[in-house]
Amino acid sequence: MKRSNWAAALICIAAFTIANHASAMTISVIDASASTSGTQTSASGGISTAVANLSTGHLGAAVDGPNLASVAGIGGAYAQVFFGLVFGDTTPGDTITISVSLHGSFSPGTGGIVNFYTEPAAGFPVTNQAAISCNTFNQTFHNTACWGGLFGDPIGSATNSLTFTLLVDDGTMYFNPLLQVAVGNAPEGPVSVDFLNSADFFITVPDGTVIAANPYTDDPGTTLFRTASGAVIATGTEGGGTGTNAVPEPNSLSLLLFALLGVTVHRRRGARRR
Repeated sequence: MKRSNWAAALICIAAFTIANHASAMTISVIDASASTSGTQTSASGGISTAVANLSTGHLGAAVDGPNLASVAGIGGAYAQVFFGLVFGDTTPGDTITISVSLHGSFSPGTGGIVNFYTEPAAGFPVTNQAAISCNTFNQTFHNTACWGGLFGDPIGSATNSLTFTLLVDDGTMYFNPLLQVAVGNAPEGPVSVDFLNSADFFITVPDGTVIAANPYTDDPGTTLFRTASGAVIATGTEGGGTGTNAVPEPNSLSLLLFALLGVTVHRRRGARRR
């Protein structure tokens, strides 16, 4: 066999080997639940509302009333989701990146905070990976409405959005984002702390990751998982099917065809030289 044909054959073998041994990371959502303080009302006109949605990565909570006395029996509101991710076919160095943000409005003496907790399947240790607060305290002592920090950062900075990256391997990890709003020592007058449409989070996964269909996020409007370029990855099929969706990547067949094309080109060129 001529040298050019040997080279082409080696390319073919290498491409086929890489395509068949490079398996994509898989992620399945398990044990998902959501809880809120619900809608509460007081006899004097106060009301609190809270929502939690894993599929869209959204938490919301708000408290409103004509004065402090109207919300005295309510005090605050919360929203949280709890879910596990089962990782499979990982390779050393695989990571996921989680982004969380908090936007809202608040009257003096009130505010909101979102925390994002993680824990391994063993249940220990629980780590508060990110925390963002927007309140009167920050306005007074930091001269900014919102302040946040990541685990290991004792100081933090002025921000209403944070991103952190986690190393993952085969196994299960649990996640618990929690939003809380509260009414503190508000002065006389209307009380309003509105973070109902504000606390959002999403997970960025490596290209090629396969998101398994599941009953928790099989929603055509899901925005929980995204690619590095920001594209939203739908999970499962509409109606809660059992299919899977993967971030696009070259597959075995396309790589093999490309390599075979190289062999054909080399052979044709060799034929013309004879």
